[in-house]
Amino acid sequence: MLIRQTFLYLPAQILGPLFQFAAIIVWTYWLDPEGMGVFALVTAIQELSYLVLISWFSYYALRYFSAADSSGKRRAFYIAENAVLAAASIIITLGALGYYAFARDDGVTPRLLLIVVVYVISRGLNVHFSERARADHKIFAYSLLQIIGPVFGLGFGLLAVAVHEPSPASVFAGYALAQCAALAIALPLMGSALRFGLPGQNIIRPALAYGLPLLAAGALVWAAMNGIRFVVQFEHGAAAVGLLMVGLGLGQRGASFAAMFVTAAAFPLAVKRAREEGKEGGLRQLRDSGALLSAVLLPTVGGIVVLDRHIVEVLVAPVFQDMTIAVLPFAIAAGALRNFRSHFTDQAYLLFERPGMIVVIDAVDAFFSILFCWIGLILGGLVGAVAGVLIGAVAGVVLSLAMSVASYGLRLPFGHMARILLATLFMVVVLELAALDGGAWLLLGKIAIGAAAYGLAMAAMYRKLVFRELKAFLA
Repeated sequence: MLIRQTFLYLPAQILGPLFQFAAIIVWTYWLDPEGMGVFALVTAIQELSYLVLISWFSYYALRYFSAADSSGKRRAFYIAENAVLAAASIIITLGALGYYAFARDDGVTPRLLLIVVVYVISRGLNVHFSERARADHKIFAYSLLQIIGPVFGLGFGLLAVAVHEPSPASVFAGYALAQCAALAIALPLMGSALRFGLPGQNIIRPALAYGLPLLAAGALVWAAMNGIRFVVQFEHGAAAVGLLMVGLGLGQRGASFAAMFVTAAAFPLAVKRAREEGKEGGLRQLRDSGALLSAVLLPTVGGIVVLDRHIVEVLVAPVFQDMTIAVLPFAIAAGALRNFRSHFTDQAYLLFERPGMIVVIDAVDAFFSILFCWIGLILGGLVGAVAGVLIGAVAGVVLSLAMSVASYGLRLPFGHMARILLATLFMVVVLELAALDGGAWLLLGKIAIGAAAYGLAMAAMYRKLVFRELKAFLA
Protein backbone atom coordinates (compact mmCIF):
# COMPACT_ATOMS: atom_id res chain seq x y z
CA MET A 1 0.00 0.00 0.00
CA LEU A 2 2.83 2.41 0.83
CA ILE A 3 4.43 2.00 -2.60
CA ARG A 4 1.08 2.34 -4.41
CA GLN A 5 0.18 5.51 -2.50
CA THR A 6 3.67 6.85 -3.10
CA PHE A 7 3.26 6.46 -6.87
CA LEU A 8 -0.10 8.25 -6.78
CA TYR A 9 1.52 11.22 -5.06
CA LEU A 10 4.59 11.07 -7.30
CA PRO A 11 3.72 13.82 -9.86
CA ALA A 12 3.31 16.40 -7.10
CA GLN A 13 6.32 15.06 -5.25
CA ILE A 14 8.50 15.47 -8.32
CA LEU A 15 7.28 18.58 -10.13
CA GLY A 16 6.77 20.97 -7.21
CA PRO A 17 10.12 20.44 -5.49
CA LEU A 18 11.90 20.09 -8.84
CA PHE A 19 10.79 23.54 -9.94
CA GLN A 20 11.59 25.01 -6.52
CA PHE A 21 15.05 23.51 -6.89
CA ALA A 22 15.36 24.83 -10.45
CA ALA A 23 14.18 28.29 -9.39
CA ILE A 24 17.22 28.76 -7.16
CA ILE A 25 19.43 28.16 -10.19
CA VAL A 26 17.34 30.25 -12.61
CA TRP A 27 17.24 33.34 -10.41
CA THR A 28 21.05 33.45 -10.20
CA TYR A 29 20.95 34.58 -13.84
CA TRP A 30 18.37 37.33 -13.26
CA LEU A 31 19.07 38.66 -9.76
CA ASP A 32 22.30 40.05 -8.35
CA PRO A 33 23.55 38.86 -4.94
CA GLU A 34 21.61 41.58 -3.11
CA GLY A 35 18.40 40.69 -4.98
CA MET A 36 18.94 37.03 -4.16
CA GLY A 37 19.44 38.01 -0.55
CA VAL A 38 16.12 39.91 -0.47
CA PHE A 39 14.43 36.92 -2.11
CA ALA A 40 15.87 34.58 0.54
CA LEU A 41 14.89 36.81 3.46
CA VAL A 42 11.31 37.34 2.27
CA THR A 43 10.76 33.62 1.67
CA ALA A 44 12.08 32.93 5.16
CA ILE A 45 9.66 35.48 6.62
CA GLN A 46 6.80 33.86 4.67
CA GLU A 47 7.65 30.47 6.14
CA LEU A 48 7.73 31.95 9.63
CA SER A 49 4.36 33.66 9.20
CA TYR A 50 2.78 30.36 8.11
CA LEU A 51 4.34 28.54 11.03
CA VAL A 52 3.18 31.00 13.65
CA LEU A 53 -0.30 31.75 12.32
CA ILE A 54 -1.55 28.68 10.43
CA SER A 55 0.63 25.61 10.91
CA TRP A 56 -0.92 24.59 14.25
CA PHE A 57 -4.29 24.16 12.52
CA SER A 58 -2.70 22.41 9.51
CA TYR A 59 -1.12 19.85 11.83
CA TYR A 60 -4.51 19.22 13.44
CA ALA A 61 -6.17 18.86 10.02
CA LEU A 62 -3.56 16.36 8.85
CA ARG A 63 -4.07 14.19 11.92
CA TYR A 64 -7.81 14.49 12.56
CA PHE A 65 -9.68 15.80 9.49
CA SER A 66 -10.36 12.27 8.24
CA ALA A 67 -12.17 11.55 11.52
CA ALA A 68 -14.73 14.31 10.79
CA ASP A 69 -16.93 11.84 8.96
CA SER A 70 -20.34 13.50 9.35
CA SER A 71 -21.76 16.62 7.73
CA GLY A 72 -22.05 18.34 11.11
CA LYS A 73 -18.42 17.69 12.02
CA ARG A 74 -17.25 18.85 8.59
CA ARG A 75 -19.30 22.04 8.86
CA ALA A 76 -17.78 22.84 12.28
CA PHE A 77 -14.31 22.17 10.90
CA TYR A 78 -14.86 24.50 7.91
CA ILE A 79 -16.07 27.32 10.16
CA ALA A 80 -13.00 26.99 12.37
CA GLU A 81 -10.68 26.70 9.37
CA ASN A 82 -12.04 29.82 7.70
CA ALA A 83 -11.79 31.81 10.93
CA VAL A 84 -8.16 30.80 11.43
CA LEU A 85 -7.17 31.59 7.84
CA ALA A 86 -9.01 34.93 7.82
CA ALA A 87 -7.37 35.98 11.07
CA ALA A 88 -3.95 34.99 9.74
CA SER A 89 -4.47 37.02 6.56
CA ILE A 90 -5.50 40.11 8.56
CA ILE A 91 -2.49 39.83 10.87
CA ILE A 92 -0.08 39.46 7.91
CA THR A 93 -1.58 42.55 6.24
CA LEU A 94 -1.41 44.63 9.40
CA GLY A 95 2.16 43.51 10.02
CA ALA A 96 3.18 44.61 6.53
CA LEU A 97 1.47 47.98 6.95
CA GLY A 98 3.17 48.45 10.31
CA TYR A 99 6.55 47.72 8.78
CA TYR A 100 5.89 50.21 5.98
CA ALA A 101 4.78 52.90 8.44
CA PHE A 102 7.55 52.58 11.02
CA ALA A 103 10.59 50.97 9.40
CA ARG A 104 11.22 53.84 6.99
CA ASP A 105 12.80 51.50 4.46
CA ASP A 106 13.21 53.44 1.20
CA GLY A 107 13.39 50.21 -0.79
CA VAL A 108 9.86 49.18 0.23
CA THR A 109 7.29 50.76 -2.09
CA PRO A 110 3.49 50.35 -1.83
CA ARG A 111 3.62 48.16 -4.98
CA LEU A 112 6.26 45.87 -3.52
CA LEU A 113 4.39 45.73 -0.21
CA LEU A 114 1.15 44.67 -1.91
CA ILE A 115 2.91 41.99 -3.95
CA VAL A 116 4.68 40.56 -0.91
CA VAL A 117 1.46 40.49 1.14
CA VAL A 118 -0.41 38.60 -1.60
CA TYR A 119 2.55 36.24 -2.02
CA VAL A 120 2.81 35.50 1.70
CA ILE A 121 -0.93 34.95 2.22
CA SER A 122 -1.46 32.84 -0.91
CA ARG A 123 1.57 30.69 -0.18
CA GLY A 124 0.35 29.98 3.35
CA LEU A 125 -3.09 29.02 2.05
CA ASN A 126 -1.56 26.70 -0.55
CA VAL A 127 0.46 24.91 2.11
CA HIS A 128 -2.48 24.54 4.48
CA PHE A 129 -4.95 23.26 1.93
CA SER A 130 -2.44 20.84 0.48
CA GLU A 131 -2.05 19.33 3.96
CA ARG A 132 -5.81 19.04 4.34
CA ALA A 133 -6.12 17.46 0.89
CA ARG A 134 -3.47 14.92 1.90
CA ALA A 135 -5.36 14.08 5.09
CA ASP A 136 -8.55 13.51 3.09
CA HIS A 137 -6.71 11.51 0.39
CA LYS A 138 -7.70 14.10 -2.25
CA ILE A 139 -4.62 13.33 -4.28
CA PHE A 140 -5.57 15.35 -7.38
CA ALA A 141 -6.31 18.52 -5.39
CA TYR A 142 -3.10 18.00 -3.39
CA SER A 143 -1.15 17.66 -6.63
CA LEU A 144 -2.62 20.86 -8.07
CA LEU A 145 -1.73 22.84 -4.96
CA GLN A 146 1.80 21.42 -4.92
CA ILE A 147 2.46 21.83 -8.65
CA ILE A 148 0.82 25.03 -9.92
CA GLY A 149 2.54 27.48 -7.54
CA PRO A 150 6.15 26.39 -8.12
CA VAL A 151 5.79 25.49 -11.82
CA PHE A 152 3.67 28.35 -13.12
CA GLY A 153 5.13 30.74 -10.55
CA LEU A 154 8.56 30.24 -12.09
CA GLY A 155 7.11 30.78 -15.56
CA PHE A 156 5.14 33.90 -14.60
CA GLY A 157 8.15 35.24 -12.68
CA LEU A 158 10.41 34.80 -15.71
CA LEU A 159 7.84 36.62 -17.85
CA ALA A 160 7.67 39.45 -15.32
CA VAL A 161 11.44 39.92 -15.06
CA ALA A 162 11.78 39.80 -18.86
CA VAL A 163 8.97 42.28 -19.57
CA HIS A 164 9.21 44.58 -16.58
CA GLU A 165 12.45 44.42 -14.55
CA PRO A 166 14.74 41.80 -12.97
CA SER A 167 13.81 42.47 -9.35
CA PRO A 168 12.48 40.54 -6.36
CA ALA A 169 9.12 42.32 -6.83
CA SER A 170 8.72 40.81 -10.31
CA VAL A 171 9.66 37.36 -9.02
CA PHE A 172 7.17 37.47 -6.15
CA ALA A 173 4.42 38.79 -8.44
CA GLY A 174 4.78 35.70 -10.63
CA TYR A 175 4.54 33.33 -7.69
CA ALA A 176 1.61 35.19 -6.12
CA LEU A 177 -0.39 34.98 -9.35
CA ALA A 178 0.26 31.24 -9.72
CA GLN A 179 -0.60 30.50 -6.06
CA CYS A 180 -3.91 32.34 -6.32
CA ALA A 181 -4.73 30.37 -9.47
CA ALA A 182 -3.94 27.10 -7.68
CA LEU A 183 -6.38 27.95 -4.89
CA ALA A 184 -9.12 28.89 -7.35
CA ILE A 185 -8.78 25.55 -9.17
CA ALA A 186 -8.16 23.16 -6.26
CA LEU A 187 -10.55 24.33 -3.54
CA PRO A 188 -13.77 23.39 -5.39
CA LEU A 189 -12.38 19.85 -5.69
CA MET A 190 -11.88 19.54 -1.94
CA GLY A 191 -15.40 20.15 -0.70
CA SER A 192 -14.36 23.38 0.99
CA ALA A 193 -17.18 25.64 2.07
CA LEU A 194 -17.21 29.38 2.75
CA ARG A 195 -18.89 28.99 6.12
CA PHE A 196 -18.22 31.73 8.63
CA GLY A 197 -19.10 32.11 12.26
CA LEU A 198 -17.60 31.73 15.69
CA PRO A 199 -15.43 28.61 15.68
CA GLY A 200 -16.51 25.96 18.15
CA GLN A 201 -14.34 25.18 21.14
CA ASN A 202 -14.64 21.48 20.28
CA ILE A 203 -12.41 22.24 17.27
CA ILE A 204 -10.18 25.07 18.46
CA ARG A 205 -9.20 23.61 21.84
CA PRO A 206 -8.01 20.21 20.58
CA ALA A 207 -6.40 21.91 17.58
CA LEU A 208 -4.43 24.19 19.90
CA ALA A 209 -3.56 21.34 22.26
CA TYR A 210 -2.26 19.22 19.40
CA GLY A 211 -0.89 21.95 17.16
CA LEU A 212 0.80 24.43 19.50
CA PRO A 213 3.65 22.09 20.49
CA LEU A 214 4.17 21.39 16.80
CA LEU A 215 4.03 25.12 16.07
CA ALA A 216 6.79 25.63 18.62
CA ALA A 217 8.71 22.77 17.06
CA GLY A 218 8.19 24.20 13.58
CA ALA A 219 9.39 27.63 14.68
CA LEU A 220 12.51 26.01 16.11
CA VAL A 221 13.05 24.10 12.85
CA TRP A 222 12.65 27.38 11.01
CA ALA A 223 15.25 28.95 13.30
CA ALA A 224 17.64 26.05 12.72
CA MET A 225 17.28 26.23 8.93
CA ASN A 226 16.83 29.96 8.38
CA GLY A 227 18.60 31.53 11.32
CA ILE A 228 21.80 31.52 9.29
CA ARG A 229 20.24 33.94 6.78
CA PHE A 230 19.58 36.53 9.47
CA VAL A 231 22.88 35.96 11.26
CA VAL A 232 24.75 36.54 7.99
CA GLN A 233 22.52 39.51 7.08
CA PHE A 234 23.23 41.09 10.47
CA GLU A 235 26.98 40.62 10.12
CA HIS A 236 27.56 41.09 6.38
CA GLY A 237 24.38 42.37 4.68
CA ALA A 238 21.88 41.08 2.10
CA ALA A 239 24.46 40.53 -0.65
CA ALA A 240 26.31 37.99 1.51
CA VAL A 241 22.99 36.22 2.15
CA GLY A 242 22.46 36.06 -1.61
CA LEU A 243 25.87 34.48 -2.20
CA LEU A 244 25.27 31.95 0.56
CA MET A 245 21.65 31.28 -0.29
CA VAL A 246 22.32 29.45 -3.56
CA GLY A 247 24.37 26.61 -2.08
CA LEU A 248 22.28 26.52 1.08
CA GLY A 249 19.04 26.51 -0.89
CA LEU A 250 20.21 23.85 -3.33
CA GLY A 251 21.25 21.62 -0.43
CA GLN A 252 18.00 22.03 1.48
CA ARG A 253 15.80 21.75 -1.62
CA GLY A 254 17.82 18.82 -2.95
CA ALA A 255 17.33 16.83 0.24
CA SER A 256 13.64 17.74 0.46
CA PHE A 257 13.15 16.85 -3.20
CA ALA A 258 14.62 13.41 -2.64
CA ALA A 259 12.63 12.84 0.55
CA MET A 260 9.32 13.93 -0.94
CA PHE A 261 9.42 11.03 -3.38
CA VAL A 262 8.42 8.75 -0.53
CA THR A 263 7.00 10.82 2.33
CA ALA A 264 3.58 12.12 1.24
CA ALA A 265 1.75 8.84 1.86
CA ALA A 266 3.88 7.60 4.75
CA PHE A 267 2.39 9.24 7.86
CA PRO A 268 -1.32 8.81 6.95
CA LEU A 269 -0.59 5.09 6.37
CA ALA A 270 1.15 4.82 9.75
CA VAL A 271 -1.89 6.44 11.39
CA LYS A 272 -4.18 3.98 9.62
CA ARG A 273 -2.14 0.94 10.62
CA ALA A 274 -1.89 2.12 14.23
CA ARG A 275 -5.67 2.50 14.30
CA GLU A 276 -6.25 -0.96 12.77
CA GLU A 277 -3.36 -2.99 14.25
CA GLY A 278 -2.29 -1.07 17.32
CA LYS A 279 1.07 0.38 18.34
CA GLU A 280 3.21 -2.31 16.73
CA GLY A 281 1.47 -1.94 13.38
CA GLY A 282 2.14 1.79 13.35
CA LEU A 283 5.79 1.27 14.30
CA ARG A 284 6.26 -1.32 11.56
CA GLN A 285 4.88 1.14 9.02
CA LEU A 286 7.23 3.85 10.30
CA ARG A 287 10.18 1.46 10.04
CA ASP A 288 9.27 0.61 6.44
CA SER A 289 8.99 4.31 5.70
CA GLY A 290 12.41 4.92 7.27
CA ALA A 291 13.98 2.30 5.02
CA LEU A 292 12.38 3.81 1.92
CA LEU A 293 13.48 7.28 3.02
CA SER A 294 17.07 6.10 3.49
CA ALA A 295 17.00 4.60 0.01
CA VAL A 296 16.53 8.04 -1.54
CA LEU A 297 18.49 10.26 0.88
CA LEU A 298 21.79 8.35 1.05
CA PRO A 299 22.42 8.21 -2.72
CA THR A 300 21.31 11.83 -3.07
CA VAL A 301 23.92 13.01 -0.57
CA GLY A 302 26.62 10.78 -2.03
CA GLY A 303 25.92 11.83 -5.59
CA ILE A 304 25.83 15.56 -4.89
CA VAL A 305 29.03 15.46 -2.83
CA VAL A 306 30.87 13.67 -5.66
CA LEU A 307 29.41 15.82 -8.46
CA ASP A 308 29.44 19.09 -6.50
CA ARG A 309 31.81 21.11 -8.70
CA HIS A 310 30.52 19.72 -11.99
CA ILE A 311 26.88 20.47 -11.06
CA VAL A 312 27.59 24.03 -9.96
CA GLU A 313 29.82 24.95 -12.92
CA VAL A 314 27.17 23.76 -15.37
CA LEU A 315 24.07 25.18 -13.69
CA VAL A 316 24.85 28.24 -11.56
CA ALA A 317 25.72 31.76 -12.74
CA PRO A 318 29.48 32.50 -12.44
CA VAL A 319 29.19 35.13 -9.70
CA PHE A 320 27.69 32.53 -7.33
CA GLN A 321 29.80 29.49 -8.26
CA ASP A 322 32.76 29.57 -5.87
CA MET A 323 30.64 30.00 -2.74
CA THR A 324 28.09 27.43 -3.90
CA ILE A 325 30.76 24.80 -4.52
CA ALA A 326 32.20 25.41 -1.05
CA VAL A 327 28.97 25.17 0.96
CA LEU A 328 26.86 22.66 -0.99
CA PRO A 329 28.26 19.44 0.61
CA PHE A 330 27.56 20.78 4.13
CA ALA A 331 24.10 21.99 3.12
CA ILE A 332 22.98 18.72 1.49
CA ALA A 333 24.17 16.69 4.48
CA ALA A 334 22.31 18.94 6.93
CA GLY A 335 19.18 18.84 4.77
CA ALA A 336 19.25 15.05 4.54
CA LEU A 337 19.62 14.63 8.30
CA ARG A 338 16.70 16.96 9.01
CA ASN A 339 14.47 15.24 6.49
CA PHE A 340 15.35 11.85 7.94
CA ARG A 341 14.45 13.06 11.41
CA SER A 342 11.29 14.88 10.35
CA HIS A 343 9.86 12.05 8.25
CA PHE A 344 10.99 9.11 10.35
CA THR A 345 12.04 9.36 13.99
CA ASP A 346 9.97 12.47 14.84
CA GLN A 347 6.83 10.86 13.44
CA ALA A 348 6.75 8.40 16.34
CA TYR A 349 5.86 11.33 18.62
CA LEU A 350 3.08 12.45 16.27
CA LEU A 351 1.74 8.93 15.93
CA PHE A 352 1.42 8.52 19.70
CA GLU A 353 0.20 12.10 20.25
CA ARG A 354 3.25 13.37 22.10
CA PRO A 355 4.19 16.33 19.89
CA GLY A 356 5.71 18.18 22.83
CA MET A 357 8.68 15.82 22.67
CA ILE A 358 9.56 17.24 19.26
CA VAL A 359 9.89 20.71 20.77
CA VAL A 360 12.77 19.56 22.95
CA ILE A 361 14.57 17.99 20.00
CA ASP A 362 14.04 21.01 17.76
CA ALA A 363 15.22 23.33 20.52
CA VAL A 364 18.50 21.41 20.69
CA ASP A 365 18.84 21.51 16.90
CA ALA A 366 18.09 25.25 16.73
CA PHE A 367 20.36 26.13 19.65
CA PHE A 368 23.37 24.28 18.29
CA SER A 369 22.69 25.39 14.70
CA ILE A 370 22.61 29.09 15.53
CA LEU A 371 25.43 28.89 18.08
CA PHE A 372 27.81 27.04 15.78
CA CYS A 373 26.66 29.05 12.77
CA TRP A 374 27.79 32.23 14.51
CA ILE A 375 31.00 30.62 15.74
CA GLY A 376 31.64 29.20 12.28
CA LEU A 377 30.99 32.58 10.65
CA ILE A 378 33.56 34.22 12.92
CA LEU A 379 36.19 31.49 12.48
CA GLY A 380 35.57 30.31 8.92
CA GLY A 381 33.45 32.87 7.14
CA LEU A 382 30.34 31.84 5.18
CA VAL A 383 31.54 28.24 4.74
CA GLY A 384 32.09 27.94 8.47
CA ALA A 385 28.57 29.22 9.09
CA VAL A 386 27.05 26.40 7.00
CA ALA A 387 29.30 23.83 8.70
CA GLY A 388 27.90 25.07 12.02
CA VAL A 389 24.35 24.41 10.79
CA LEU A 390 25.39 20.82 10.00
CA ILE A 391 26.55 20.36 13.62
CA GLY A 392 23.09 21.38 14.81
CA ALA A 393 21.41 18.91 12.43
CA VAL A 394 23.59 16.07 13.74
CA ALA A 395 22.69 16.92 17.33
CA GLY A 396 18.98 16.93 16.51
CA VAL A 397 18.88 13.59 14.72
CA VAL A 398 20.93 11.81 17.39
CA LEU A 399 18.64 13.06 20.16
CA SER A 400 15.44 12.26 18.23
CA LEU A 401 16.57 8.72 17.50
CA ALA A 402 17.66 8.05 21.08
CA MET A 403 14.38 9.34 22.53
CA SER A 404 12.11 7.52 20.04
CA VAL A 405 13.92 4.24 20.71
CA ALA A 406 13.73 4.70 24.48
CA SER A 407 10.11 5.92 24.58
CA TYR A 408 8.37 3.82 21.93
CA GLY A 409 10.73 1.07 20.88
CA LEU A 410 11.13 2.43 17.36
CA ARG A 411 13.90 0.47 15.64
CA LEU A 412 16.16 1.59 12.86
CA PRO A 413 15.86 -0.63 9.78
CA PHE A 414 19.53 -1.63 10.16
CA GLY A 415 19.46 -4.42 7.59
CA HIS A 416 17.95 -2.22 4.91
CA MET A 417 20.20 0.72 5.75
CA ALA A 418 23.35 -1.42 5.54
CA ARG A 419 22.40 -2.61 2.06
CA ILE A 420 21.49 0.93 0.98
CA LEU A 421 24.83 2.23 2.28
CA LEU A 422 26.75 -0.44 0.35
CA ALA A 423 24.83 0.40 -2.83
CA THR A 424 25.57 4.11 -2.30
CA LEU A 425 29.29 3.45 -1.79
CA PHE A 426 29.34 1.39 -4.99
CA MET A 427 27.71 4.31 -6.82
CA VAL A 428 30.26 6.78 -5.40
CA VAL A 429 33.17 4.60 -6.55
CA VAL A 430 31.68 4.32 -10.04
CA LEU A 431 31.19 8.09 -10.23
CA GLU A 432 34.75 8.75 -9.11
CA LEU A 433 36.03 6.41 -11.83
CA ALA A 434 33.78 7.94 -14.51
CA ALA A 435 36.00 10.90 -15.37
CA LEU A 436 33.46 12.84 -17.43
CA ASP A 437 33.92 16.59 -17.16
CA GLY A 438 32.42 19.22 -19.38
CA GLY A 439 29.00 20.59 -20.23
CA ALA A 440 25.43 19.72 -19.37
CA TRP A 441 25.26 16.56 -21.51
CA LEU A 442 28.28 15.06 -19.80
CA LEU A 443 26.79 15.95 -16.42
CA LEU A 444 23.56 14.18 -17.38
CA GLY A 445 25.61 11.21 -18.52
CA LYS A 446 27.42 11.06 -15.21
CA ILE A 447 24.12 11.29 -13.30
CA ALA A 448 22.72 8.46 -15.44
CA ILE A 449 25.79 6.33 -14.73
CA GLY A 450 25.43 6.93 -11.00
CA ALA A 451 21.71 6.12 -11.04
CA ALA A 452 22.34 2.94 -13.01
CA ALA A 453 25.12 1.86 -10.65
CA TYR A 454 22.94 2.46 -7.61
CA GLY A 455 19.98 0.71 -9.20
CA LEU A 456 22.02 -2.35 -10.14
CA ALA A 457 23.56 -2.54 -6.69
CA MET A 458 20.14 -2.30 -5.03
CA ALA A 459 18.73 -4.93 -7.39
CA ALA A 460 21.57 -7.23 -6.37
CA MET A 461 20.96 -6.54 -2.70
CA TYR A 462 17.23 -7.23 -3.05
CA ARG A 463 17.39 -9.87 -5.78
CA LYS A 464 14.75 -12.11 -4.15
CA LEU A 465 12.27 -9.24 -3.99
CA VAL A 466 13.07 -8.22 -7.57
CA PHE A 467 12.58 -11.75 -8.89
CA ARG A 468 9.33 -12.15 -6.97
CA GLU A 469 7.89 -8.86 -8.24
CA LEU A 470 9.08 -9.57 -11.79
CA LYS A 471 7.47 -13.00 -11.71
CA ALA A 472 4.21 -11.53 -10.46
CA PHE A 473 4.29 -8.84 -13.14
CA LEU A 474 4.88 -11.32 -15.96
CA ALA A 475 2.29 -13.82 -14.69
